Amino acid sequence: MRAVVYPNLLTKNCIGVNPYIQDFIENLESQGVQVINAPHKNPLVSLFLKQNMSMDVCFLHWIENVPLYKYGYLQFVLAFMYILILKLRKKKIVWFLHNKEPHEKTSFSLGIFLMKILVHFSNLIVTHATDGVKLINDYYPDCIDKVHFLDHPTKDRLSLFSKKDNPSYDLLIWGAISKYKGIAEFVQYLTKKQSHLKVLIIGKCESKEYYSQLLSSKSDNIQVENRALTFEQLAVCISDARFVLIPYIPKSLLSSGILMDSLSLGAKIIGPNVGSFKDYSQNSQLEVYVFNNYDDIEDIIHRYPDSIDVSAYLQFLNEYSWPSFMKKMLCLISENK
Repeated sequence: MRAVVYPNLLTKNCIGVNPYIQDFIENLESQGVQVINAPHKNPLVSLFLKQNMSMDVCFLHWIENVPLYKYGYLQFVLAFMYILILKLRKKKIVWFLHNKEPHEKTSFSLGIFLMKILVHFSNLIVTHATDGVKLINDYYPDCIDKVHFLDHPTKDRLSLFSKKDNPSYDLLIWGAISKYKGIAEFVQYLTKKQSHLKVLIIGKCESKEYYSQLLSSKSDNIQVENRALTFEQLAVCISDARFVLIPYIPKSLLSSGILMDSLSLGAKIIGPNVGSFKDYSQNSQLEVYVFNNYDDIEDIIHRYPDSIDVSAYLQFLNEYSWPSFMKKMLCLISENK
């Protein structure tokens, strides 16, 4: 099988970059699939290169977000044309529904339009949250047969796990600092409440304005560091916090790579009561807890002080490994005629 994967960016092994696509391609190739599009600084434009048009299947991730990028309207037109070309050439399209809708409101309607086209033109839709299946069933019931839930693949990084008896922080918030993640809102809530929770926020923030907003609204017991982390550095931070908090605004949220990477390092998780967080809060192997409002968070911290069951985490991580995920996905493709 010859495949194209979007977006295949020139960001391999960069600190702080979501490793999902790199892991996806590596595990696809390990199953004998030939990925024919090389990494490119403009992964959308590169799809139109002649050598990249001879695929059997095209895997699309986050392509509905292209209207948010530089020259967004032009990229939207290119994405729309590319999907039409694939359909006219009868190429198999596998679209990954990672979010309910684009996170950012810039060019929001164009992103939603692309999602509607993808729902109807894709041969398979893969989602990492049961809410994704519900979304398609609620809005596009005629397309429900093409959507499949597969757990977000993960890795076993528990060899880096080491929990301190007396962590310095109650909460760790990590990852790229963006507006849609609700970090500023949570910081403002803690400051207004005069909460005594000790919080470490660490991640790269591209917006100077947003970073200044965080610094100006935080109290003394909230520490903010504007830098990306290696997984080894992240493991140290997780060991020094009672919980990893993922305070995302729930409207657009389905699945989360930060959730899975945190679990891979043995973290206890608090997140919004939607998507993968809701799914895994019902998994007895894991210590994942959900909040409906910010007042729930401190209560969760006090109610669940126990350490994780490392063997249960290990079983989960092995069951939903990348090789296991890839085999299940390729089976779905082979069954889709």
